[in-house]
Amino acid sequence: MQTIFGLQLKEHLRRIHPPSESQEEVEEFRISVQQQIVRLAMYLHRRMSSAFHPTALKFHYVFNLRDISNVFRGLMLSSSESLTKSEDLLQLWLHESQRVYGDKLLDQDDLEKFDKILADVLKRNTEMDDQSSLAMVSNIPSIAISHRALGPHATNR
Repeated sequence: MQTIFGLQLKEHLRRIHPPSESQEEVEEFRISVQQQIVRLAMYLHRRMSSAFHPTALKFHYVFNLRDISNVFRGLMLSSSESLTKSEDLLQLWLHESQRVYGDKLLDQDDLEKFDKILADVLKRNTEMDDQSSLAMVSNIPSIAISHRALGPHATNR
């Protein structure tokens, strides 16, 4: 799975590379960001699968390849204007992960648990500390604007 999603993201980033940078800087940006995002996505998917199990009331708590694919599908819709630095892609990944995984969760306890898992995934797979990862996760709705056109009845979580 790392190869599949890694190659897709690498090709997407190659097509939309940030403008006005030398080719060497663009390639370095693509490789580092692509590897980090794939690693984060795989780790989050494993954590979600092990932390949330289906029950009679939460029978849809089944996390499979479709979920991780939907996260990457959302990432592929980004443009060069929206991704000028690695933090932008990280914020978009957080937004897409919240959209795909967080939207499945039913109650406030599960949403809080998800936020803690997401912050822990960031802390373990990036150079962020506890405070930075928690702050980034708690600010997802305000820092990442969906790249899709929102309909007249769209609401934020």
